[in-house]
Amino acid sequence: NDVHQFDSGGFEPGLRAVLTRVHDGKPQVRLLVHPESKQLYAKLTARAQKAPSFMGTATSSSRTLLVWEQGKEASAFFAKLSLDAVIGGASRTVSSSQVVRSVGISKILASDGASLPESFGYFPEPWGIVPKGMDEAGMLVRSVPADIASGRTRLVPLFSLYAEPKDGAEPLLRGMIRRSGLAPDVFIKAKILRPFARQWAQLV
Repeated sequence: NDVHQFDSGGFEPGLRAVLTRVHDGKPQVRLLVHPESKQLYAKLTARAQKAPSFMGTATSSSRTLLVWEQGKEASAFFAKLSLDAVIGGASRTVSSSQVVRSVGISKILASDGASLPESFGYFPEPWGIVPKGMDEAGMLVRSVPADIASGRTRLVPLFSLYAEPKDGAEPLLRGMIRRSGLAPDVFIKAKILRPFARQWAQLV
């Protein structure tokens, strides 16, 4: 009873079983702690029952990790964790308002999916928790859609299209333009700007 839970109703049973349980008749949740934020939760974890650690790897965000149980890589999911640091002048913890807003938006999108543009996709955030008395130390679970988990669809952050790979290879965007046979300005307008603007207008 140390946390507030927020549930959109779209929490997959398999993932729910990994992160929640009933122990000795009492509900328990698994709190995932960013490796650099152990001190933030020291008082809470001191009285908590330790669970096996998860494996994790960073994403383009400093506080969002891809995590999985060791040996169960196929069941990986994203976790937006409170990072007890200030980066670029902004605190990287997850506030209670962020948790409530994210879970609420996921619920709205799931309930009105038929009205969304066919090209619109998103990562649901179906469940989150905030330790009581720690409004700036929340945690969110971000599900991985089946087509992405299976490898059928590949998503990359927009900035990674023009980032220069460390191995000296050409940026992804340059290769996409070269293979298309289009002029760079034509490719950018036709393949990136217009589809984005069209989808944005439909959503508005």
